[in-house]
Amino acid sequence: ETSALAYEQITKHLQTENPKVLDIAAGTGNILAKLQQKYPNAAFTANDASKNMLAITKEKIGNQNTFINDCLKNIGDNIEPNSQDLILAHYVMCFVDSEWRILNSLEMLKPGGFLSIITTTKCNLHELRTKYFVKTSQILGANSSIEKAYIPSSIEHLTNDIIPDTASIQSALLYNKEISFANDVDIRSYLIDSGWAASYMNNGFKFKQALINFISSSMYRANKCKFPISATSDVAIVLVQKPS
Repeated sequence: ETSALAYEQITKHLQTENPKVLDIAAGTGNILAKLQQKYPNAAFTANDASKNMLAITKEKIGNQNTFINDCLKNIGDNIEPNSQDLILAHYVMCFVDSEWRILNSLEMLKPGGFLSIITTTKCNLHELRTKYFVKTSQILGANSSIEKAYIPSSIEHLTNDIIPDTASIQSALLYNKEISFANDVDIRSYLIDSGWAASYMNNGFKFKQALINFISSSMYRANKCKFPISATSDVAIVLVQKPS
């Protein structure tokens, strides 16, 4: 749903018939495939640290496009400055130690180009800040990793303080929706899909997963955590334009 809102923002403002589009941490390339329908003459560049993800994206948009298998923090080494009409930075800010910054992407944009940002905020899933989840994070050592992620406190923090004054905000939306989790597996899957936990869990994944399972079963037996749990997502969707 958030990608659909970002797509609406982009297609309303991007009028170039054959744009050059870069997707940072492209994942499986769903939005690139949709943009290809709108801009069939576009030149796409998909970046992802996962070869498997890029292979799926290649199937969707064709191997005539460019694919960069590298950590997103190195994207500036692969893309020329002032070369892109559109850059997608969707759920990039929440990756741990990504070293991605808005200024880096603005440098790669052509004058008048657009940067599409989707990011969770620190208000996201605030209902989960209970003793059970706080204790689990402490035991896993996740708190320091969360702090390293470059997540804005709110959409206002993103638009007023993080996005440079030299860039203009064309559209800013807040996606706010209640989510229901049936169990801890649902929560873990959501966190991994939405960002920082993906990179955090990849480091020692099997050990961390076993520890989470042990903590969860212990808490259930102690009757400290009851499902289902409802929490509110808080996602900022912003389209930024580089000065002409």
